[in-house]
Amino acid sequence: MGNNTTINSQGSEDLKNQVVSLRREIEDLHNGNQALWFLLVNISKKIQASSTAIKASVSSLLGYDIIWDASTQHEILEVIDTSTDQVSKYVMLLTLVSKMESNSPVLNPEPNEIHEILSSVTENVSGNYPELSIDINTHTSNSPVCVDYEYLSIALVMLFELMIETQTLPQQLNIFTEELKDHLFVDIKGVDQDVDKMLKVSESDIDELIQDAYLLPTTKLKLYVVYKVLELQSIQIKIKPKIEKPTSICLMIPIVK
Repeated sequence: MGNNTTINSQGSEDLKNQVVSLRREIEDLHNGNQALWFLLVNISKKIQASSTAIKASVSSLLGYDIIWDASTQHEILEVIDTSTDQVSKYVMLLTLVSKMESNSPVLNPEPNEIHEILSSVTENVSGNYPELSIDINTHTSNSPVCVDYEYLSIALVMLFELMIETQTLPQQLNIFTEELKDHLFVDIKGVDQDVDKMLKVSESDIDELIQDAYLLPTTKLKLYVVYKVLELQSIQIKIKPKIEKPTSICLMIPIVK
C-alpha cells in the first residue's frame, strides 16, 4: 500500500507541474481568441478540482493520526486513480488546443494503412466504452493514405468519444471504406441526430463552434481539436443526411499518389 501511495504522490506532483506550464500557455492566449481563452479557463478549473481531490486523498493516506482499513484505503486509491485519469485527459486536451492555436503542431504525413489506424482507434475506444459495438468493413487492399498516424488517431478517438457521449440510439457503429480517385472515403454509419446537429454547428465556422451555447466546454474543445487536426491533414468531414435515422459521418482522406 505504501508503494502505491508513493507512486500516486509522484504522479500528482508531475501533473501539478504540467498544470503550471499549461496555465502559462493559457495566459498567453488571453490576448488572442477570447472565446477560446474562456473555454481553457473552464477546463483549467476542472483540472484544479481533480488535483485538489488527488491531494486530499494522498494526504489522507499519508496521515498518521488515522489508520484506514483495507476497504477504505482501496476507495481512496480509486478516487486518486479516477482523478488522475481526468487530469491527464484535460491536460492532453489543453496541450493539443494550445498547439493548434499557436500553430505549433509538428505533423509528419506519411503513407499509412487506414485499416490499421481504424483498428487501433476502435480497440482503444472499445476498451473505454465496452457498451459500444463497432463493426469495421475495410479492405487491406485500399491504397495507403497520407496522414500523420498519431494526430489522426487522436482526432478519431475524440470523434468517437463525442459520438458516444452524445448518442441516444443503441451503441452500434459501422465503418465502411471506398477508394476514389484521389481520396479514401470513410463512412461511419449509425450516428444519432444529436451528433449530426453537433457536427453541423462546428462545420459552419470554428469561431461559431467555440461560442455556441448548446455545447459543453469539453465538447467544444474536443471538436476544435478534431477539426483542426483534420484541416491540417487536408481531410474533409461531411454529414451524410438520410431520410431515415440514423445518419452518417463521412471522411475524405487523401491517398498516396
